[in-house]
Amino acid sequence: MAPRRFTATFNSAPNSLFTSTNTQSDFFVSPFVKLSVLGNLSPTVSYSAYVSGGPDVFSRIQIAMMRQLLWAAASRRRSETSVLGAIYEHSLVYDGIFRSLLFQVNDVSGFMGYQYSAGGGLVVQPSFMTTYRFADLVSQDRFLFTLKADVGAIADEGPQSSADSQIEVLRFYERTGAGRRETLPSISGGLTTILLAT
Repeated sequence: MAPRRFTATFNSAPNSLFTSTNTQSDFFVSPFVKLSVLGNLSPTVSYSAYVSGGPDVFSRIQIAMMRQLLWAAASRRRSETSVLGAIYEHSLVYDGIFRSLLFQVNDVSGFMGYQYSAGGGLVVQPSFMTTYRFADLVSQDRFLFTLKADVGAIADEGPQSSADSQIEVLRFYERTGAGRRETLPSISGGLTTILLAT
C-alpha cells in the first residue's frame, strides 16, 4: 500500500541558527508531506520506503528558515504489543525555499516502542529512538535521542488521524559542534490517507 501523510509540527528551538555561540531561541512550524510504500517480509516483520519534504518556518528569525527533502528505508519487527526497528534516512537541507543547498546528511536510527489500545478506537504508542547523523557539514554530526508518545485513531475506511508529543535531545561531538547539547520539545498532528492497497 502507499499511504500519504500530511503533518504539521510545532517546535521550540533554543538554538535556531545552529551555532556554537550566541544562540537565539525561536518558535517554528514544520508542515510536511510524506509518501510511503509499505510491505511485509513475514507476519511479524515489515518494511517501508518513503520520501518527505517540507519547510521549517520560524516566527522571528527569518534567516533560519530551511527546507528539507529526504528519502529513507525502514524495517521493524512487531509483536502483539511491542516493536523494534531500524531506519536509514538521507536528507538534503536547503536555505529557504531551495535557494541553495546547505548540507546533506545520513541518519541511522534504532528504536523501540510499545503499543496498547486505550479504547474507543484510540491506540497509544510510546517509543524511544537513538539516531546518529553523518553530515558533509561537520558541525551537524551528532547523536539524537527522541522520546515520543503517539496517539492515533484507527479507522477502517477514510483518513486516519494522529497526534504526538516528543522531546529531542541533541548531543554534538565533532569539531566546531563539540560539547553542544540542545533540547527540542514539539507537538505534531497529521492525517494519513491510503492511495493504493494491495
